[in-house]
Amino acid sequence: MLKNTKQLKSIRIRVDADKGFYKRQGITKYEAEYLLRKGYKQIKRKSCFSNTKKIYLLKPRANEGINHFFLIMDIYNYLKNKDVNVKLFQTLKPDVTFEILNNKIAVEVETGKVLKNNKKNLIEKVENLNRNYDFWFFVLTNRNLAKKYKKYGIVADKRYLKNYFEKLFFKFVDVY
Repeated sequence: MLKNTKQLKSIRIRVDADKGFYKRQGITKYEAEYLLRKGYKQIKRKSCFSNTKKIYLLKPRANEGINHFFLIMDIYNYLKNKDVNVKLFQTLKPDVTFEILNNKIAVEVETGKVLKNNKKNLIEKVENLNRNYDFWFFVLTNRNLAKKYKKYGIVADKRYLKNYFEKLFFKFVDVY
C-alpha cells in the first residue's frame, strides 16, 4: 500500500454546456473550469438591468459576437424572470420575441455590422418585423449608432432598457 496516495475527490458538475450563458456567481469553481474547457469565455459586464458589474461565462452561438450574444441573453433572462413567454431565435427571425396580452413583440439586437456590410438585409429584416410583429425595436451594442438605426425603426438605449421594458409592459397592459 502506498503511503502518499491522495484520495480522489468526487466532483459533481451540474451545468449544461449547451446553455451558453451563466453568471459566475451561481456556479462552483469546478463547474466554471469545466465550462471554460468547453469553449466558454469569461467576461465582466454590467447587465442592462442592474448597476453592478458581474462575471459571466458565455459561449456565443455560431457567427455571433460576444457582445451581441451577451445583450440577447441579458434581455432573454430579464424577460424570463418577468414570467413572460419569451423565445430566442438565431437566423431569419428577430433575436428575442415575446408576447404581452397577445401582442407579438420583437427585439432586434444590432452591432452595426449588417448596416455597414449589407444594408439590403437590414431593410428586408425591418420589412419582416413590420409585417409579423405588433411592436418591435432595436437595441444596439454601440449607442453611437442610434442615429443611423432610427431611420429604420425605434431604438431603445440599453442603458435605460429596464425602464423601457417597464413602460412597454404598462403600455400594452393599459390598452385593455
